[in-house]
Amino acid sequence: MKRINTSILLVLILTLLSTPFTTLHQVRASDSLPPFNLDLDVNGDGIPDELADAVATIENRFTLAQSDGVLSSDEMNSMEQDLVVFDSRLPYTSETRSLQQQVAALNAQIADATPEQAAAINTEIAQLSERMLADPGYARTLEALTKLLAPDLSAAFATRHQIYLPFVIGGADSSAGLADSANPSDVQTARSRPRVSWGGLRRGDIMFVNSGNKVNNFLYALEFNHVGTFDGNGWVYESNPEDGANMRRLVTWQANNLYIGLGRNNQRSQQQVEQALNWAKQQYGTDGRTRYNWFFPNKWTDNALYCSQLVWKIHSRLQTDLDSNHWTYTVWFVARWGGIAVRIWRNPIPGIIGSVTASAIVIAMVAPDEIARSGRVSIYSKGWTN
Repeated sequence: MKRINTSILLVLILTLLSTPFTTLHQVRASDSLPPFNLDLDVNGDGIPDELADAVATIENRFTLAQSDGVLSSDEMNSMEQDLVVFDSRLPYTSETRSLQQQVAALNAQIADATPEQAAAINTEIAQLSERMLADPGYARTLEALTKLLAPDLSAAFATRHQIYLPFVIGGADSSAGLADSANPSDVQTARSRPRVSWGGLRRGDIMFVNSGNKVNNFLYALEFNHVGTFDGNGWVYESNPEDGANMRRLVTWQANNLYIGLGRNNQRSQQQVEQALNWAKQQYGTDGRTRYNWFFPNKWTDNALYCSQLVWKIHSRLQTDLDSNHWTYTVWFVARWGGIAVRIWRNPIPGIIGSVTASAIVIAMVAPDEIARSGRVSIYSKGWTN
């Protein structure tokens, strides 16, 4: 993978994260468009019609623009404008917008924070996120987008959001589980939901999980909040906040009430992936010597690694970029964090970002969801552990 000047990168990212919201406001094509009417749902699918139409417009624009792998300035401008207008029409209170700005400022502080400070900042961001849910428009929007963008995880397809999203649906703590619920319908759902199949798991496979953790990467999760690499013989190579790049037993991934996805790089052979995995273990260690990276936008650093960054590094070694910047994740991120996501930056250094993914918009971080939605990853099993 090519190297970049990280000082230039950090200046760009920090500038974008700290840009006042008024700068974004000035580039909107129109301020006359009314907020989305969240009460209008003619077909009764639980997704407000105006919100669904706006998301469909963004999907069409992204799909069309990326169809030939070449992005013109006009296409990039149109895609950016769609997201800006979408953000401007979200029916959020002024307090929610203020909280989103506070989150942007906190994210900027993480770049220079110690690991302990960064963990505290991330906890504060989680608290601000909880406060946003007091805004009915914000909570209703996230619930609707969860139904629209997240996968259907129930066997009977009765609901569209059985995944654990406590901040949206008030789900149980991850240690409790639906099977322990007093609600009979929840128990039935737990019994009928699809199970993950471990039979095809092989060394080098990518493992995704939604654990219901509300503090760590869950803050930026749509479907999955953690990812690792199966190392064989009952071990998983991953990076966690408490001990950085390290080994975990597979049995921790097979605990009760976890939603799991299993996949693999469809561009490279298993032998190539195993070689890259071996390289990563030697490069970053398996004993925590490479600490956890709390500053998610800087995925290029080798000094610290978050979970999906480590997976991205392994496959980047094979010249396979798994950061999809998928449109569904972009929409979700914009809805949750507003200006922090819309303050996008175009590739200032040719050959580093855009030439591989052909993505018009780059959100610098690489999230587990972006890897899961990459066309270079084949997910061969999804489901619950029990």
